[in-house]
Amino acid sequence: MQYTKLIATFSLVIFLTACATSYQPKGFMGGYRDSRLDSNTVRVSFYGNRYTSRETVENGMLYRCAEVTQQDGYDYFIIAGGDTTPSYSSYTTPGTYNQYTNTNLNVYGHSGYASSSTYGYYQPGRTITTRKFSSTVIIKMFNGKKPPQLLNAYDARELMSYMKPYKSNSN
Repeated sequence: MQYTKLIATFSLVIFLTACATSYQPKGFMGGYRDSRLDSNTVRVSFYGNRYTSRETVENGMLYRCAEVTQQDGYDYFIIAGGDTTPSYSSYTTPGTYNQYTNTNLNVYGHSGYASSSTYGYYQPGRTITTRKFSSTVIIKMFNGKKPPQLLNAYDARELMSYMKPYKSNSN
């Protein structure tokens, strides 16, 4: 019994890991999207699916900000504004009705009797609520050394080197 529970738990973990959003352009299972607002300003978004944690969504968004900054030839970026928000949706499974019939036949010589009973039960549907996170920020990109006093500034090369394991694990 313990072995069966262990296998079931392990299988569930593998299934949920496989279903989480990977680092990719936005598609059916989530991913990143960005749009340029001016020469050094970009809106960067990362969308998760219902199996993706808030932390994974925020890491994906930060990694994409660093990637865009480097691709555009800049050294660091400042997060000018944004937020991570959950969205909720729900669906209801259909109810089911199970019916059982029990029939008895007793015969005594030339006579006998029969009885039959039918019973059933209704199991109502369940409402299942899911949550998905998305994170959108506006970044301003600059060249030079990142100012140490700006807490919302990130060195793109440094961030990408620290988060490289995140990108390879999410694929």
